[in-house]
Amino acid sequence: MEDERESSLRLRVEVLKRVFDEATEGMLIVSYDHSIYYYNKAFKKILGFPEDREPGFLLEEYLEFLGPKQTKMIRERLDQTGTFRGELPIRRLDGSEGYILLTIETIVDEKGNGTYRFVNCTDLSELKQMEESLERSILQDALTGLPNRLMLLNTLEESIERSRKTGGRCALISIDLDQFKQINDTLGHRFGDQVIVALAERIEDHIRESDLFGRIGGDEFLIILQGPRAEAEKVMNTVDALQEDLSRPLILGEREYSVGASIGIALCPDDAANAADLLKYADMALFRAKELGGKRSQFYSEEINASFLRRFEIEHALSRAIQGRNFHLVFQPQYDLASARIIGVEALVRFDEGVLPYRVSPAEFIPIAESVGLIVPIGRIVLEESCRIFRDWKAQGIGGVQLSVNLSRKQLGDETFVSFVRECLERYAIASHEVEFEITETALMTTDSNARELIHSLRSMGCRIAVDDFGTGYSNLGVFKEFTVDRIKIDRSFITDLPDSETDRAIVGATIVMAKVLGLRVVAEGVESDDQLGVLRILGCDETQGNYFMAASDPDDVLDVLLKERRIGKS
Repeated sequence: MEDERESSLRLRVEVLKRVFDEATEGMLIVSYDHSIYYYNKAFKKILGFPEDREPGFLLEEYLEFLGPKQTKMIRERLDQTGTFRGELPIRRLDGSEGYILLTIETIVDEKGNGTYRFVNCTDLSELKQMEESLERSILQDALTGLPNRLMLLNTLEESIERSRKTGGRCALISIDLDQFKQINDTLGHRFGDQVIVALAERIEDHIRESDLFGRIGGDEFLIILQGPRAEAEKVMNTVDALQEDLSRPLILGEREYSVGASIGIALCPDDAANAADLLKYADMALFRAKELGGKRSQFYSEEINASFLRRFEIEHALSRAIQGRNFHLVFQPQYDLASARIIGVEALVRFDEGVLPYRVSPAEFIPIAESVGLIVPIGRIVLEESCRIFRDWKAQGIGGVQLSVNLSRKQLGDETFVSFVRECLERYAIASHEVEFEITETALMTTDSNARELIHSLRSMGCRIAVDDFGTGYSNLGVFKEFTVDRIKIDRSFITDLPDSETDRAIVGATIVMAKVLGLRVVAEGVESDDQLGVLRILGCDETQGNYFMAASDPDDVLDVLLKERRIGKS
């Protein structure tokens, strides 16, 4: 019986020893005088001991893995409470670094005296690496490795708070690459990523230790300057150097690319005293730099703020006007130079009175409508209303006149536009050849396959196509190879100084000659004087449009002129 108990006890001890040895957590039993009683394999592995090397027999040897400050803290805690638990960094025997959860418990006898200490350590190294990787992914841009938007905004808040307490300064520089979308769309996102990384490296060359530079997404970057570097003059020096560097051609592979950047700047505390406003104002300044043509820098100002407020009001007024159809059309006649008769009219959209408390020209609201996508519903209103008016004119005997309607780049992406055109023509009994769509040269040359298909579909229906604002875009003759067009409209910028400018006369003359070779008719826009008209006659221009003959006018006024022409023609 005694032998059975002893055998059973040995078996239980052996099982416990196996469990202790094979455990994945490091375990160590130490006598109260800090001499080693027992340890397991995991303990050796976590501390980096090789298989053929046994640990020593004093606890002091192991505390060295933790460093003197942590060792002192552990001893003090054990003396006070008899226990310790905490996450600690360690340096292993081979010099590598790790992280452990260390737990130390004191085992006492019946009298409450300490006899042993049980040490348990869990290897947290992989978990810490995962946490650090997750933290990097949360605070770091995956493509460039730079701080991301969250980290930048957190740091900006801290910089502003520090500036508030110390009376210091900080500056926020917002950078947006120019022409990047075109490169990305044309050459693909992988190539676009290479451009982002290459230009980020250029910007980083201008960053000092006290600055923070990061990517907030897409082709947008932020720089936070602090202290003396945030003074306006020094900020401008930094920005000028950035502009010069970013304007240099970018060579990737065997090709050279021109990108450049628009930059907006806001200062703290001059412009704003909180992160949200400072970011907003830097973005406003950036947007203004882009409006002015890009590849330039702009400090925030009250004038920019007023401009944005006006833009915001116009944008909301456009939305309301679309819902209430608070637009009206005016028409500007196009004249045949040989007969001096109206051969076409261009439909132009205007805001109704009272939509806004101030007058807004189409030159102001059309670009805004383009930028926010509202030009698509506005374009439909214009087409439908102009077809209705054109039908009414025809009912009064007006014939032989062509209706011209502008078609924007955004509308070229409207997949249902062709069917909408067909519905309008059928509803108002207008022949397709009586309608011409004016598309700017720039829009034609930057179309994708869907837009090109839309234009070809309109042409196949019998509608005419005119190249508007010719000479102000790419001046690429490929447009005439890609699309079948009927007319070229020479931009008014070449007509204004036509009588006195040899350069303008040469450009207009060459355009007319080219058009005649291609079998196209030419319309000169913005004609306002006898001298301009005289030069156009000499150069052989076919048609004109401008205030010299008739300004854009209400439908009834244009109808009166058309009816008068018809009466004179019959008499």
